[in-house]
Amino acid sequence: MLKTFLNNIKQNSKIVLYNTGKTALFIKKYISDYRADLKIVFFADKNPQTDQIEGLKVISLKELPKYKNEFDILIDTSRFMASELTEIFDFYDIPFLMVTREIEQYSKIYEYIDKQKQTLEIFSSEESKNLYNMLWEVYKGKPYEDIQKYVYRKHSISVFQPYRNFNAQYLEHLNRDAIKTVIDAGFCNGIHSLAFKKHFKNLKILYALEPMYEEFKDETFDAFIQKENYAEIIEKGLWKASTELEFCKNKLHPAASRVLGTNGLNSAKNNEDLLKIKTTTINEIKEQQNIKKIDFIKMDIEGAELAALEGGLAAIESDRPQIAVSIYHSVFDFVEIPLFLKEHLWDYSFYLGHYSYNLHETVLYAIPNELI
Repeated sequence: MLKTFLNNIKQNSKIVLYNTGKTALFIKKYISDYRADLKIVFFADKNPQTDQIEGLKVISLKELPKYKNEFDILIDTSRFMASELTEIFDFYDIPFLMVTREIEQYSKIYEYIDKQKQTLEIFSSEESKNLYNMLWEVYKGKPYEDIQKYVYRKHSISVFQPYRNFNAQYLEHLNRDAIKTVIDAGFCNGIHSLAFKKHFKNLKILYALEPMYEEFKDETFDAFIQKENYAEIIEKGLWKASTELEFCKNKLHPAASRVLGTNGLNSAKNNEDLLKIKTTTINEIKEQQNIKKIDFIKMDIEGAELAALEGGLAAIESDRPQIAVSIYHSVFDFVEIPLFLKEHLWDYSFYLGHYSYNLHETVLYAIPNELI
C-alpha cells in the first residue's frame, strides 16, 4: 500500500512532510529505502516543538506558503484536521497527498510483522488464532466491521449499545473452581471484581492493586466490596520493581491513568495531571502477604503489563497461576506480551478474548495445562 502511494509521486520530486510524528519519520525512512530519487527538503507542523529534526528544518504551518516554491509536493501525515488542512493547501495551490489510515497504521506495525507470525502460532485454538488475525488486520488499517460483528455475535456489544460484558471479560477459558487467591492489577473502582466474586465460588481473598483507589472508587461499588469482604486494597501500582514512578492521572477517564512513558507517551497530555505513585511487584506481594499460592492474576494497567509480568516471574513460575492480561494498549503489547509468556511459561495453553467494538479490551489468557 505504501509503495503504491509513493509510486504516485513523480521522479526526483522534492517533498515536504507535514507533521513531525512517528508516521512522518517512518515515511521519511521508507522513502530513503524505496525511492532514493525523492528528496525530503523539510518538515512543516502546526505548532513545531523544535526547529530541526534529523538534520532537516521544521517550519510552522503559517510559514508554509512562502516556501511553496522550494518543493514539488507535500505529504500530509497527520490525518488530524484533514478537512481544514485541505482547504489551506488548496487555497495556496500547494500540491499534496494525504496519508491514508491504512498507511498510518502500517507505520505503527511495520517492525512487528515478522513477530506477529510467531505470536499467532502460540494460540491453542483455531478460534483464538482467527480472532488474533482479525484484530491484526484492523491494526493494519482494515475497518472495524469484522470486530463489530464478532463482539455483537459473541457478547451482544455494538456501537449502538456499547456496554461491557463484565461476566465474560477476564473470565473466559478459566478453570474457575481452582481459583482461591487472586491478584487484580488495575482494580480501578472494583466493578470487575464483583464478577470475580460471583463466578469464583472458592474465592478467599483478592489483592486489589490500584494506586489511586480513594480517588477512583465508586461509593456504590465500594459498598458492595466492603459488604462482601473479599478484597484487600493495595494503593500501589504493579511494576517490575518496588519504587516510585511518575504517573499520569486521567482527569476525564480515570481508568486510563497510566505510568509515564508507557505506550510511547513520555509526557502528560492535556487531560492528565502528573504526580508520583508507589509501586510493588507480584513477587513482593506474595512474600509480604505470606501467600501460599497465587491462583489467578488479572492485569489491565494501561501499558505497564509487561513490566509487571517481569516483576512477578519468580512467583508465576512457582505458583503456575491462570493469567488474564490485557494486550491492547499498543501494538508492542499485542505482539510482545504473548511471546514473553510463551518463553517463560512451561506447559501452558494460550487463548484470546475481545470485549469491545474497536481495538480496546483484548485479553490474553494463559492457562496451565493441568487445569484444562
